Amino acid sequence: MKTFRIFCCIVILFLSFFAYPENPVQKEHDKQLFEFESNFWDAFINGWVLQNLKIKNSAYPYQFYDGKFYFSEKANEFKACKDWSLVLDFSLLGNENFNSLGTEAKLNLSFFKFFGIKIENFMFPGSECDYYGNLKLGGYIQLFKYNPFSCDFFTAWSLKYDENYLNGLVFGGTVKSYPLKPVKLEFGAAGHIFTNDEYFMEFTGHIGCLIKSVEIFAQYKYFQEHIFGVGVSRYF
Repeated sequence: MKTFRIFCCIVILFLSFFAYPENPVQKEHDKQLFEFESNFWDAFINGWVLQNLKIKNSAYPYQFYDGKFYFSEKANEFKACKDWSLVLDFSLLGNENFNSLGTEAKLNLSFFKFFGIKIENFMFPGSECDYYGNLKLGGYIQLFKYNPFSCDFFTAWSLKYDENYLNGLVFGGTVKSYPLKPVKLEFGAAGHIFTNDEYFMEFTGHIGCLIKSVEIFAQYKYFQEHIFGVGVSRYF
């Protein structure tokens, strides 16, 4: 009998949950939440997807008279504009004590408007090993593409090599700016997470001068130590 009474109480509580009158405050809250989500997705479609779909690249920054790299409304006026871009970088690096000389190579291939491939590797000769450095293999998505301010988010497989090999993932973002001819500015930040639970941040800074499709630049990198470099980029 005791078990039956408990069962009846549970049934009554269950039915009362559904029979409870609708809360008008909760109903208004749900309505506002739905409107917010609808407005968010409208802004997302119009502000990001459509904006990126309209954008084309010139062959290199400051190619045309108005000094722009990204075009939208004027894209059809210039036959040289395209939906993809390829940039190759090579630089010479020095560590914070300037007692070791290293190199860095990068490939950035943007295709289908706002997706791209990112490959980067830098290395220094090591004292306890032949080389130490970091290799990244991954991709990125461009969030905004405006000439004064463009931004992308990337993720990649990261291999840190020295006397040991550690692999993991890296997540980060890059901000680029083409403020006035022939200047290019670039800043980046990324977080590395390795399989042994080691993690650290990486920061980069870059200022370049463009001469047609060639860029000469100076850069700074923090990767567990301060690294400085000079290099050259080629736009295709």
